[in-house]
Amino acid sequence: MVLSLKISTGWICNGSDRLSSNTWRLSVALETKCLTPDANFTTIISGNKVESKVILPFQIELNEEQAEILEKLIHNQMELVLRCYFNESR
Repeated sequence: MVLSLKISTGWICNGSDRLSSNTWRLSVALETKCLTPDANFTTIISGNKVESKVILPFQIELNEEQAEILEKLIHNQMELVLRCYFNESR
């Protein structure tokens, strides 16, 4: 099964910051002011893969050091989102 989500939807965790198999649910995220106007977000969740793509409304020009910092920032934010799907033994 492939589930494509818009930016305004997502999986949520239970209060313990972990998601057990019987607590999975899809929920609309809280409305917030858009911080990335005209950016097009695509998220695909399938099996053991989570993919996210953002098409920016402009060209981004980064040197190698800036690109590495951006990659680390994106990685860290994805970890924050996905951490509730991992159990304590990891």
